[in-house]
Formats: sequence, C-alpha cells, structure tokens
Amino acid sequence: MFPITKPELSFAEISEYWAPELGWSRDRVQTLLEGAWWLDKISSDSTTNCLELLKRLFKWMRNCESPAIIFVTPESAPPPETKETPNGHLAVDLRPRVLLPSEDVDTWSEASCIPAFQALAEKPSLQHYPEWGPGFQAMKLTQDEFFRWIAIRGFPYPTFWKRRNHEAPSPELKLASVLMITEAIRSAYDIADKERTKPPNIKELPKLVQALLKGKGHRASARQIQTIGSLEFKERRRPIGRTLSSERRRPRE
Repeated sequence: MFPITKPELSFAEISEYWAPELGWSRDRVQTLLEGAWWLDKISSDSTTNCLELLKRLFKWMRNCESPAIIFVTPESAPPPETKETPNGHLAVDLRPRVLLPSEDVDTWSEASCIPAFQALAEKPSLQHYPEWGPGFQAMKLTQDEFFRWIAIRGFPYPTFWKRRNHEAPSPELKLASVLMITEAIRSAYDIADKERTKPPNIKELPKLVQALLKGKGHRASARQIQTIGSLEFKERRRPIGRTLSSERRRPRE
C-alpha cells in the first residue's frame, strides 16, 4: 500500500496516513494542517482564501443562536464573560473571542485580519465549528507543497507519501503573503527592541525582513515590505532627528 504515489492528497488523507508515523491522533494532524492554512504556511487547492472564509464564518456565527466563537468588533458589545445564575453561582463563558477590524466585511483586508487568522489557527474546526470540518478535510495539498512545508517546519520526512526523489528537497523561495510579510516586519522590530538596538528605518527594513522570510522559504520585494512597513509599523520607527544615544543620554540637572 505504501508509499502513496498520488500527486496530491486531501487533508483527511494526510491526517489518516501521517498520524501513525507521528504518534498523533488524526484530529491532531488535521488541526495542524488547518492552523498552517490559516497562517498561510501552506496553499491548498481551495477556491476560498483565508479572508473569504473568515467573512463567511463571521456572517454564519452572527446568525447562530449560540455561536461557538464570539467575533468581537470595535462597534459590537460582546456578551459578558461571566454572569450570575439564579442559584447565585457565576457562569463563565469559555467561548473564544476573535477580534475583527469592523462590522463591515467590505472594509477588511488580509493585513487588518491578521489577529483573527492567528486566533482561528488555534481554534480547530472539529471543536469549534464542526459543520465546516468536511470543507477543511477535503482541501488538497500537492506533493511538492507538502514536502516543502515539511522541510521548512523541520518535521522528519514521512514515508507514507513517495517523494519524487530521495533527496531532501531544498525549498524554493515562495512568494510571501501579506500576513507573512507583516509578521516578519514585526519580528524585525521585536528583535531590535530585545537587543536594545536602533529599530530599522524604512530603507533598512527590506534587507532584514527578506532574511527572515528566506529562513522560512519565502520571499518578498523591497517595495512591498516598505509599503506594509509604512502603513502598519510607523510607530515602531524612531522619529526623524532622534537617535538611540540621545534618548539614552541623561538630561542635564
């Protein structure tokens, strides 16, 4: 039966065949694949992207009497997390709350929905919206896409699916999504904060971000990095005219 030679397999098939090798349950592998999809680490054959699915989930949950996920927007008033029961006990609402940019889905963008994607990556459909589980299970990955992701994640190479050759693939650099670029920019500024060094200005940013993306098997143009950095991270850069040494210098008494 093994190894499988099909050019692509569904999430359900990968979960079934890979779980025994990892020593995991099939549900856990399915959760891993869903999370990678929400974070744009893998690309399936689905015609629906993360942003479109988020919009559909938002509308669907809003029409449920008791939604499993509470979507929160700046305009909405979410239900209280605790309320007193008739017998005087406190009932805690454990449903996850996912932050969205606004009530108007037409104003959403991939960049503005990054917190929602990150939250949903940790909320498997099997547990929180099982009605949508079959759709995830039917998503398919190509052989190349799967093994590229395996290489980037550092998982042991599975034996259930035959690779085109027996050499470990050197992942080709894929075009990074807005989500991945934004996360890499945030990491660049976080590293500067941690090391107490000057945060990169808009001209220095591309080189640092491209290095971070390359380590994950992705690439992006300097222009796109600067565009996202200008829009989303202006507050992380040092104001013009101020230097790190001048900020550290003690004021004269």
